[in-house]
Amino acid sequence: MLYEIGILFTTDDLKEADYQQRAWQIFMMTCDPLRLPDSTLYDGEISETGMSHEEAFCIAVQTQDRHLMQYLKKVFMFSDAPGLMSREHRFIERGVTLRYPLSLRGRIDTSGQFCSWQENFVRRDHQLCHEAGWAFGGAVNYSPDYKREAVLVEETNNHEVGNASRPRSGSGSGSGGKADPLPHR
Repeated sequence: MLYEIGILFTTDDLKEADYQQRAWQIFMMTCDPLRLPDSTLYDGEISETGMSHEEAFCIAVQTQDRHLMQYLKKVFMFSDAPGLMSREHRFIERGVTLRYPLSLRGRIDTSGQFCSWQENFVRRDHQLCHEAGWAFGGAVNYSPDYKREAVLVEETNNHEVGNASRPRSGSGSGSGGKADPLPHR
């Protein structure tokens, strides 16, 4: 059985031109990828949030582990990060990817590495992972050029002064190659 939860962000409160990037920063800084193994991530804009005057950006997590839903609700319920939807409207549960037109964004493999689903997000996702201290596993469907680019970006970041990442899951491009195949929806 697949379980899903969507975490909602208000586009107005993110106060960034690229509110999607800011939402992903909040998501990655709030939860631990080692607690999200074998999960699939989706994102997209939605307008049906229970608060009709607000547009929202949703990051949804799909997994076979029902305990993961409890973990995500707990860490995001107690987060005061600006940009998260109010607590009473912060989550969407059950059938999130069926009810809303969300795009497949990536996958967290069994070792906790984030893997981009789309090649055009590799550089952005790699940078997000580096900033949050998440391990980056490349792209699920990647070409050698994109993998090489991700490795070069990581090597550059590792040599810059003051770019320390959080130690909880390490950083780096990893040697993971292709990630596990995605579960069927």
